[in-house]
Amino acid sequence: MQLPLMTSTAEQSFIDGLPYYPYCANDIGYGIKKMPREMAIKRRNIQHNPSCHVRAIAFDVDNPNGLYHWYDTGAPKPNYVTVNPDNGHSHLIYMLNVPVVTTEAGRAKPRFYLEAIERGLSDLLSADVGYVGLITKNPLHDAWDTYAPRTESYTLDELAEYVDLTLPKPIKRELDGLGRNNRLFDDLRFWTYKQVNNARDNMTFDHWLDVVIARAEKMNTFESPLSFPEVKATARSVAKWTWDKYTGTGDAKDRGACSKQIQLWGDSIDLSDRQRIGQQHTSQKRTESTENRIIAAVKHLISSGDRVSIRSVAKAAKLSNPTIQKYKHLLG
Repeated sequence: MQLPLMTSTAEQSFIDGLPYYPYCANDIGYGIKKMPREMAIKRRNIQHNPSCHVRAIAFDVDNPNGLYHWYDTGAPKPNYVTVNPDNGHSHLIYMLNVPVVTTEAGRAKPRFYLEAIERGLSDLLSADVGYVGLITKNPLHDAWDTYAPRTESYTLDELAEYVDLTLPKPIKRELDGLGRNNRLFDDLRFWTYKQVNNARDNMTFDHWLDVVIARAEKMNTFESPLSFPEVKATARSVAKWTWDKYTGTGDAKDRGACSKQIQLWGDSIDLSDRQRIGQQHTSQKRTESTENRIIAAVKHLISSGDRVSIRSVAKAAKLSNPTIQKYKHLLG
């Protein structure tokens, strides 16, 4: 069976769906960087989905017959197959005609439908379950042998016809691909429901965002962790939605800076003590927020392959150089 090579139409279709500033790399071992799309398409590896939705499902097939592996397994025709000419391993990309939103702004049903389809296709293809899915072999780069077996994009229902949607979720695989994003998304939002009301009383949104990002980083303990850009995108979505729209009570909301001390001391605490405790609480929160911003900035620089310095951290965290100097022990 002779597969069609990439055409100019297929190339342009792939380019049109890319993020405006995708992550990319020639050698992943040296880290990935964001670049304008017109520069990123010249790199060997490229981010194929924007952070807020999925329009391309990619699978890593570590099989020496990677070009035809999909056919041998009875999987649907990929839109793109990028093959490593040195070992035959490939990335298979399936394009969706309607992107699926992966943040809380979108509907949950399509998101979980897509997750089930991805899990089924991964099982059918015996794809690498450790593949994070942030970047793929760039079909436009001449380092790979690239083919375009199918021109038309897929609906979710079309892809679902090829897989068993009732497959159980083995412990090892339930957090692969979209599953990890969904688990982080759900765990994080439930945590923020308990915190956001108190946060509105005691910090700005920027401080709240830093706290949520730091918490998301702590929750990213999967066997194959999500990349920092994925974690940050999820955290930003959850932080913004809960800050702007959540009106529930969570669990035992802490009203005011000194409510816990009031509960312990009863009515004996006077106004001056309340003010002193409130000032101490505010100072502590400010310190914690600054530390969280610095830690998040350092992690972002490291994940991007950039140099960690007082100046670079100050720019990333949007803090002054003297402030970073004060917390330089956090720079590692």
